[in-house]
Amino acid sequence: MRGRLFVGVFFGAAVLVVGLLVYFSVGGFDVSSGVLGEPPSVLGGYSLLDYRIGGEAVEDLGGVHSFLPGEPALIDALVAIYVRGSDIIHIWVAVFGSSDDAAALAGKMYTKISEGESPYTPPEEFEVDGVTVYFGSGSSMNYYFFHYGNAVVWISTTDPETVETRVIRELFDYLA
Repeated sequence: MRGRLFVGVFFGAAVLVVGLLVYFSVGGFDVSSGVLGEPPSVLGGYSLLDYRIGGEAVEDLGGVHSFLPGEPALIDALVAIYVRGSDIIHIWVAVFGSSDDAAALAGKMYTKISEGESPYTPPEEFEVDGVTVYFGSGSSMNYYFFHYGNAVVWISTTDPETVETRVIRELFDYLA
């Protein structure tokens, strides 16, 4: 049941990010899983339901995204689902070799969404601890994305208040 739920939730939530992460070049999904540790078992009061890390996470993303050669290569990745009652938080983390590569991807994501090349509302922004976080809505959920160090994080959720007040800061701690 857990695997089927993960697949169903993943593909449902994947609709939220189609076209946004098409810039990852992963060289045949040869990704080291040595950068990211195990995700927190609880995040913002939500329990970890399932996750993929390293090559498995990249393969999950590859199932719904086209990867373009010549873009910065991923060095690690995470796809995680957190639940609390009927609310869900779905998190994608892509780790690159440099902060500049992560910032460039976040900038491209912002531009594509702002130009109306996605099913999402144009992003607005706010700051959390000096980090610019972009947010909007689409496909019956709210989305957030930002770059932190050499990582780009995408969050989709049915509970924006918890994401804005707790989850983002807790992700900063995880990525530090």
